[in-house]
Parts: sequence; C-alpha cells; structure tokens
Amino acid sequence: MLLRIPRGSVAYYSVSTDGGTYVVRDVKAGEYDVLVRKVGYHPYTARHVFSPQTIDTLRVLLRASY
Repeated sequence: MLLRIPRGSVAYYSVSTDGGTYVVRDVKAGEYDVLVRKVGYHPYTARHVFSPQTIDTLRVLLRASY
C-alpha cells in the first residue's frame, strides 16, 4: 500500500501480509491520497483524512483485472 500527500512532499509505504493486512506507522494527521495496488487487480484510489492520536482502519476490495 502507498499513502501519499497530494502535493507529493512525503510518501508512506507498506506491504501487506499474506492475509492482506498492513500497518503504516507514524503517519502525520492530514489529508492523503491512498493507493492500493496488487498485480492482477485494478488499483484502488481514494482520499482519506487521518486524525491525530487515532488508529484508522481502511477496508479495500480490489477488482480482478482479467
């Protein structure tokens, strides 16, 4: 998974586990574009606002690209 600030000044990266879960630590509060990619699937993109002092959970369902 890739998180990036729309202006491109900082990028946060994470790779999911075999079960599809991931953790991205130390993301500063603010508005981010979220990009989730996996080979063989259409990418998922959305804008998300991360709040300070919270744990955010995002559920993403990818569509096969065959």
